[in-house]
Amino acid sequence: MTVILDEAEAAWMATTERVVFKTKLFLENFEKCCGNRRQFAKRYILTLYDYLVQNALFHDMKQLKKEIKHHFEKTKASKVDIYGKLERSRATIRSLQDRPIDEHKYINCKPQVCAGAALISSIAAKRDSEHGMEEKIQLIILQLRLLQAFMQDLEGLEVQSETGMVWVEEANEIIGETQRALETFIRRTERRFFIFSNQMARHKLKKDIKSIDAGFFDLFKQKERYGFNFIKRGPSKSVTPSPQKKENEIRNVPVLSNFNDKKQSWLNQVPDSLTGEHEQVKSLIDQLGHLHLLYEKAEANEAVNNCRKAWLDQMELTAKEAEETIVAIIKDQAEKNNLFENTNYGDSMFQFTELLLDPYKITLLIPGNNGIYKGRHVVKLLMEIERMKKVVTLFDRSIKVYGIEVREESTSVVGLEEDIHVVLSRLITNSEPIVSIVGMRGIGKTTLAKMIFNHRAVSNHFHYRLWVSIPQNSFGNKLLKDVGKQVLGGPDSQEEQYEREYWIEKLHNFLWEKKYLLVLDNISTKEAWDTLEAAFPKTTNGSKIMLTTRHNTVASHADESSTQHLLRLRTKEESWGLFTQMVHLPPELPPESEKSIKAKVVGRCGGLPLAIFRLGYLMSGKDVTEENLLTALENISQYQKPWMEGVAIEELSDELRKCLSYTRLFPRDYEIPARRLVASWVAEGLVQRNASEPEDAAEEYLSDLINHYMIQVLERKLNGNIKTCCLPNALRENCLQGESLPERSAGQFDRGDAIFNLIHGKDRDSSPILPDYGNLVSFLSFDPREGNKPGEDIRNFLHRGIASGCFPELKVLDLERVFRPILPNTIGNLIKLSYLGLRWTFLEDIPPSIGNLTNLQTLDVKHTYISKIPGSTWKLKKLRHLYLNQSYRSKFVLPSGTTLKNLRTLWGVFVDEDSPLKNGLDGLTNLRKLKLAFQLKLSQQEALAEWILQLNHLQSLRLRSIDEMGEPLELQLKPLSSLKNLSSLYLFGKLKDPSIMNQLPESLTDLTLSASQLSDDPMPKLGELPKLRSLCLYSGSCNRTSMVCSEGFPILQVLKLWNLDTLKSWDVHEGAMKNLRELEIRSCNNLKSATGLTCLESLQELKLTNMPEDFNQEIHEEFAEAEIQYPNRVIHSPTLITC
Repeated sequence: MTVILDEAEAAWMATTERVVFKTKLFLENFEKCCGNRRQFAKRYILTLYDYLVQNALFHDMKQLKKEIKHHFEKTKASKVDIYGKLERSRATIRSLQDRPIDEHKYINCKPQVCAGAALISSIAAKRDSEHGMEEKIQLIILQLRLLQAFMQDLEGLEVQSETGMVWVEEANEIIGETQRALETFIRRTERRFFIFSNQMARHKLKKDIKSIDAGFFDLFKQKERYGFNFIKRGPSKSVTPSPQKKENEIRNVPVLSNFNDKKQSWLNQVPDSLTGEHEQVKSLIDQLGHLHLLYEKAEANEAVNNCRKAWLDQMELTAKEAEETIVAIIKDQAEKNNLFENTNYGDSMFQFTELLLDPYKITLLIPGNNGIYKGRHVVKLLMEIERMKKVVTLFDRSIKVYGIEVREESTSVVGLEEDIHVVLSRLITNSEPIVSIVGMRGIGKTTLAKMIFNHRAVSNHFHYRLWVSIPQNSFGNKLLKDVGKQVLGGPDSQEEQYEREYWIEKLHNFLWEKKYLLVLDNISTKEAWDTLEAAFPKTTNGSKIMLTTRHNTVASHADESSTQHLLRLRTKEESWGLFTQMVHLPPELPPESEKSIKAKVVGRCGGLPLAIFRLGYLMSGKDVTEENLLTALENISQYQKPWMEGVAIEELSDELRKCLSYTRLFPRDYEIPARRLVASWVAEGLVQRNASEPEDAAEEYLSDLINHYMIQVLERKLNGNIKTCCLPNALRENCLQGESLPERSAGQFDRGDAIFNLIHGKDRDSSPILPDYGNLVSFLSFDPREGNKPGEDIRNFLHRGIASGCFPELKVLDLERVFRPILPNTIGNLIKLSYLGLRWTFLEDIPPSIGNLTNLQTLDVKHTYISKIPGSTWKLKKLRHLYLNQSYRSKFVLPSGTTLKNLRTLWGVFVDEDSPLKNGLDGLTNLRKLKLAFQLKLSQQEALAEWILQLNHLQSLRLRSIDEMGEPLELQLKPLSSLKNLSSLYLFGKLKDPSIMNQLPESLTDLTLSASQLSDDPMPKLGELPKLRSLCLYSGSCNRTSMVCSEGFPILQVLKLWNLDTLKSWDVHEGAMKNLRELEIRSCNNLKSATGLTCLESLQELKLTNMPEDFNQEIHEEFAEAEIQYPNRVIHSPTLITC
């Protein structure tokens, strides 16, 4: 890891390196001297040479100590904090990195802690042998208790820096040293010669305590000086417990309760006349007050459970002893005062005789002499004050030093929510013994494996969980040893010499009969798997192996029958979510600048978490602006290597390679609509794979490229289908740089492009089209300008090209988003044209000569001002996809007897009484996608419903029954259960026959209802649809006051409830919607109760939009209470968004 240093820090580093070098040299000379001494030990003679060498070493050591001390003092004065800077950099890196900066190192201190705990009990039983050292021993025992508790909290924690690991080792050494000192003391006090052995034991213990105390002091000092953190990862939670619940969880401690009232009472009972004692009592009370504040601080520290308990227990004990001292002093003072006030020498001879028999009372009556009284209590008070100061200081420092930082996994888990659910399900419910996580470097394999490994459901299901990081330069027997060390713990020196069979047998026996989850992280070769496989017993007790690898061949080799879990690149929103969690966006950043920054981040990083993480690290600690983003982007090119390593373009088929190259026609960072890419591939004839429909084959091509990390999905539709995608920048610049694009051209309005002058520059009027464009197959334009100029330039370019005969082979003319590109009348001469894209051009008309384009397959005029297409369009017998603009009520009037049998998509058409259904629309029987709005009488809708039932290949259906103002009318439909291929259904209008909801096809994957006015609860029947993934119930879809989801919806992932004005209660039973990921409740203003949402175990995002505050608070409390009420159940706290 590289950290940029300023001038002062660089000077500090140079001095440090010099001091370290001198220290290493000194240690080498010291070791050499010690070796020589051992070699000549038999002589028993100290030669002059030895003396001179030792004297020189002693001198060097003094100089080094002085230099190191001076260096630390200078560091403190200059406030140079390189380690802090390094730790902050590490913290930023860890927030996203898929594996630690160093290799996995886990803390193991159970034997030390257990042995130490036993010794504390033993030493506590020997109070009679502690004479003269009781206070020191108690302080050491207190330090030992607290350190042991902290080491228990660190048990199994992953240490991610060398400094932290060294600190842990030193802490273990101190525990061991204390253990040996206590053992020696106990052993010596048990010897036969009791008095002499006790004296020697106390002397030895006194010396050891001094050394141990210095060790504890150094331990605190090192942690405070270097400032490194121990980190525990925790899941992200956005649900906040209710204030009342939080208050009830506060621990009630009688010893430290009502402290302020007690303090005032104590001070009132100590008279001011006893000035010395009053101040001393006040000092002790102040120490107790400080302890009270530390108690509250310790109680709030929930990250260190064992240490927290030790703090609280020891503080209660300390406070109790201090209170007893205070109360005893006050009581004795009261007795003294009472004695003086109530004693009258003349009252009776009996009282006087009683007084003479009590020497203590006689001393109190001697005028001006109460020294014996003071000696008895003041010394004890002073000792208690001194002890309290030391104990409070110890508590204070230990609370600061013995800390674990809990960090949410929200950054690294972004985009992995569904992966976690799928892999968890496979581990816990499926019978497959091996689960493989596959993906390129930096994609998040280790991050996902860690999330699974630490998941509560996994720890509850498997009795043993074992994590193994596969060494990359380890093979054969060495590999088995390395894995054995991680599974079994470090072997002794004798085991190092054993061969393969020994390690196989030992691992096999250890795992046998255990129900375990074994993670093999980053296994890279088939040979590595073959080496290890024999050590893993084949059991039927539910044990699993989860491996991560970059190579699908390795995963297949490990288990051919198991389905690999392939990780994907992050989408646009996921990438932005990762980035914005690492950096600071200034609130004054204009929306346009944020949009530009977002596009650059998403485009340059390609959805790879490693690249996003590197960019975020470079931007951390500074406001994100377009200027400093560009600077940072120049420095992330080296982090694009995963594509260079993991993407093998040469292994692609010719068709896939051509399809991939086609994406280079789109500008950098451009969001490519998937339907645009698929239609272009089909139009060019790039799709050669056998399929009933070329579009299906093209979509398979797209999926293949996505799975090879060559195309990044930017956005998906609610039903999971791809909406937009892009070419990762690393592929564009590195892997596809040499790929030529013959016969294809894209006008990107870049003055550096050769075609710029022909379309927009100085040659646009005078020069003919160059011969290079004579065989042009595809032309795309990306002119971002507004006004008339883009349209005029395109018309001029096409007119000159067609006139000069340069475009006879043109198949794709894609002008999407070019403002009003005027098409010349000669466009009909492009007889090979297959794709004409005019979406979002706001064009008002197209020339009638379009009817001559007899090979045209796709005509897209969606989001234009075209209300009626030319009648010549009906001559396009090969037309497969027609997109119209429904907003402008584009009518579709087929001449009588005309059919377009190849038409697969009819989208955005408006039908009214003037649009013939019979011998018109009803002739279109091969439609796959149909979107139409209509204004028809119910009798006319009968014919429409009959025609729809004839569309046996229909996959997507969107119907809107509207009046002149776009308001809903009655919608007449017949049961759709016969449409076996229908997957997407959208209905807008009051259903004339609501019973059709009971007869929907089982093939439905997404359903949207609006203005349906259903009087019955639709949830029971809709829950029976086995493939439904998305359900949207919009305004007026249901008139019920209550809805119940008792079961069903087996794979539903998205549910939206919008503007359901009549809905008052919604109840979700356990077992319903088990796979729901996203839930949005919007503007359901009368909804008072939504119970059972905590049963949605897969819920990742709960969005409450325009909902009453009381309702939002109730949802918060329901999740908080469920976590407390069901501690052993996996309660998912989704990301809760209220807006």
